[in-house]
Amino acid sequence: HGEKIEHGVEHDDNAEQGIYGAHGHGGERTDQQVGNQADHLSCLFQAPSVAGLALHMTGNRILDESSSLVSIQKGGDRRPLFFIHVLGKGLGFCRPLVAHLSPDQPVMGLSVHFMNKDLPVANTVKDLAAFYIKNMRSIQQEGPYQLAGISFGGMIAFEMARQLQDCGQRVSILALLDTIAPGGLSRVPMGNRVSAHWRQLLIRGPGYLTNKLKWRVKGWLRMMQVFRFRIMQRYLKVHRFFGLPMSAALKDFAARSDNKDAGADYTPIKCRQNMHLFRSIDRNLGVSAELDPALGWGRFVDGGLTIHDVPSDHLGMLMDPNVKVLADSLNTILD
Repeated sequence: HGEKIEHGVEHDDNAEQGIYGAHGHGGERTDQQVGNQADHLSCLFQAPSVAGLALHMTGNRILDESSSLVSIQKGGDRRPLFFIHVLGKGLGFCRPLVAHLSPDQPVMGLSVHFMNKDLPVANTVKDLAAFYIKNMRSIQQEGPYQLAGISFGGMIAFEMARQLQDCGQRVSILALLDTIAPGGLSRVPMGNRVSAHWRQLLIRGPGYLTNKLKWRVKGWLRMMQVFRFRIMQRYLKVHRFFGLPMSAALKDFAARSDNKDAGADYTPIKCRQNMHLFRSIDRNLGVSAELDPALGWGRFVDGGLTIHDVPSDHLGMLMDPNVKVLADSLNTILD
């Protein structure tokens, strides 16, 4: 079910943006078959608090406003799976995936972004991990634990596993969903890029130049997005400084901005932990960047690394039909 690497080997800003209109189908349960629980997840941003949300979700645990816990699927008596930090707008990253997991698998989310307050801890990976561990142990005091992190959430899940190890607890499942470790994506030196462009031109002919022009236009558009992101960061800073009310769109941007800052300041510490890395296979890096096959995690994992390839790109792997491939692999490793 995956490529095993014993003692095996930058963060995508787009990962925190919402996924919309995804539905389960085929032989698996659809959102409607999940029942009222899935239907009411759209109330997440309408409810004024986590406690208010709990009123919409029958049969699920009543969650405290001081906790980051969100019940995603009640399930049965199995050990719960915890999704960490990046859950998507309206749980959009989790809903399509959970629809393909076993119905008796309890699924919880841990995210400060669903709390009815400002960040309760410092915006660092280590502090967020410690806070989530405290919340998680309020409903599961002892391990082994099952942790999954989507994109930047994988960094926090990794740090949680390391901190849990330090206090004598075991993590049986650590699943990172297309999370790139610091240093996993690197720039190719200019000299190597020129020779690579020349080789591609000889192989693909004039069509390569046309494609390069298209990529150049996309590159300019990305530069404009970066410029807009920096302007929005200043706008956010003013709102926070003066305590001004924020729209839902600005709150969503604040979450992505905080994630970007926390990820940039984090350097993982190597730990002896078995890890499963779910890697999207559709990437368009061109010749300017080089991605480590294990997304940079090999030097931080000393307990074995298993890579599972998933069709589509960074966000598409979380949507049907590709998410079923991801869910099938995840089902095989869950306790």
